Amino acid sequence: MKRQVVFWALLLMTYIVVDSQTIFYKEHTIQAGETLYSLARIYGTSVDDIRTANPQLGEVYRIGETIRIPQLQVTIPKCKQSYIVKKKETLYSISRQFGLTVDDLLNANPILREKTLKKNMEICIPYSAKEIEDLRPKSTFVMLDEVKVGVFLPYGLSQEVKTKEACTMIDFYEGVLLSVQDMKAKGIPTTIYSYDEADIMTILQDPEIKTLNIIIGPKNSTNVSVLSRFCKANNITLVVPISSQDNLVSGTPYIFQVNTSLSSRYDHICEQFATQYAKSKIIFVSQGEEDNQIYRTVQLQKTLDKKGISYNKMSISELEDANTTDGLLSSKPIVIVPMSSTQKGFETIVNCLDKQISLNSKITLFGYTDWQAFASKYKAAFSKYHCTFFTSFYNNPDDIKSINFNARFRNQFKRDQFNTYPRYGMLGYDTANFFILNYYEQSNKFYEKIPALRSKGALQNPMQFSKLNPTSGYINNALMKVTYGDGGTISVTQY
Repeated sequence: MKRQVVFWALLLMTYIVVDSQTIFYKEHTIQAGETLYSLARIYGTSVDDIRTANPQLGEVYRIGETIRIPQLQVTIPKCKQSYIVKKKETLYSISRQFGLTVDDLLNANPILREKTLKKNMEICIPYSAKEIEDLRPKSTFVMLDEVKVGVFLPYGLSQEVKTKEACTMIDFYEGVLLSVQDMKAKGIPTTIYSYDEADIMTILQDPEIKTLNIIIGPKNSTNVSVLSRFCKANNITLVVPISSQDNLVSGTPYIFQVNTSLSSRYDHICEQFATQYAKSKIIFVSQGEEDNQIYRTVQLQKTLDKKGISYNKMSISELEDANTTDGLLSSKPIVIVPMSSTQKGFETIVNCLDKQISLNSKITLFGYTDWQAFASKYKAAFSKYHCTFFTSFYNNPDDIKSINFNARFRNQFKRDQFNTYPRYGMLGYDTANFFILNYYEQSNKFYEKIPALRSKGALQNPMQFSKLNPTSGYINNALMKVTYGDGGTISVTQY
């Protein structure tokens, strides 16, 4: 065969117990563009089950209407071992320690749905230490003479004029090539094979594919199950770099999901927010039709309520009203949390604050990953209001590593990366760096060492993997807090 070488809405959760099983219902407020079909896919249920749980629904349903989403029945697990909670630990950190999900711990400890986790509390772990260890993938390879990597992506080889998708996929592949150059400079022999995802079924018939150590791809979620079965059968590590689909790694121990939905780490974000801003004056600002992050702010408010931390609520009109200026005067630092992540919503908040000439307190705007897309346009406002957000990817354009990589990319491929967030060339570089380097260095202890491995010098996409549960593959839990400071400084802290 000819080788082709180319270049989230969690609001409220209720449950009932039936015959030792727990049936969960998540209340979801319908957003613009959502359908019952899309919601069924997101929550792992069916359209018929959603309609059964919501008999009031007609053929036409309204944006803003709240419905119940039935979840699959979950048998309450038996307690296989106990754990004493240590100071500052959260459900999120404990779940990562045992390779579980927060839901696994909540199912095993229903009381935690009503009570706050505290130091010295004894909780149930639903798997024994041996079960967790036995379900860990056992690698059979030994020290490698070289690392063989296949990259399956939709390059659009038949397109005369490349689409945006094809351009970004080529960027990704070229980022991989730059990483391979660096690997070889470190004495790590690496061979890259690139295949167009459009021909995936034909390509997998080639015996050569079975000799690969790592497969990176595919982009399209529909092809993930095809490759995951192939990789499991042939002891190949599968790295899915782009798809953020939920449940992607369920039941497949050899798969790694790089682009994990930030919603899976929002409990941790809420805990970090509560800890950092407990002594601040916190104000949530609603913006009417612009509010597209209500589900996240509600979750944040619930965390503050559980910890006894007070906060205020304002509408955008109240913020605009000069008579409410006193609401922004405080001896404490002020943290404003908009309920919108859009550029228009950001502009509105900033315009309101700019008019409050009597402000004498430091203000922090706590926002969203989406803000990266327009940060350079509003650099002065980001600095003035100390904009802060959590994200799973971030590239500081002023960082010397970014400057050097962009210059290197431009010099080698005679163009800049396609202007997207994230930058796909950097995503390709960081993905290849993490997996090739660690696969080669850790040899037959690769899977055993994964929980302790961290990215070294990531440009944009740090990586830190853990299992969803003992039978699943791995998701990327790396999290960064980005803060814009006075004078245009940018601080990035990885958790």
